[in-house]
Amino acid sequence: MRLRDKEFYGITELNLAIKELLLIYNQTPFQKKQYSRTGLFLEIEKDVLKPLPLEKYELRDYKITTVQRNCHVYYSADKNYYSITSAYIGKKVKMILTQSIVEIYHNQARIALHPRSRKAYHYLTVK
Repeated sequence: MRLRDKEFYGITELNLAIKELLLIYNQTPFQKKQYSRTGLFLEIEKDVLKPLPLEKYELRDYKITTVQRNCHVYYSADKNYYSITSAYIGKKVKMILTQSIVEIYHNQARIALHPRSRKAYHYLTVK
């Protein structure tokens, strides 16, 4: 059976046909081998699979910036300023932003953590 020889009138019907062909494909032995894709999965991979993390993955935005003289870094997308200790004035830092937090790193060490603000021209200062 080939997909190109059939006509499908809905996505559900097409998905069922693909699923049937995929089962056949995965259970067919490799050329010149005695095992199939399904056999390899059951023998090698299935036992080492780990469960997915419980927390949902958050997309991140990254930005390299310089610490300003007022001890803040500016994130232009939100038009906000986030504070850093005065020891880092003039140094390059890396900002990692998620939907809810802003982390600031210098030489792979986190030096500041702030809740992310969406209010324009807002200064988030930790004292």
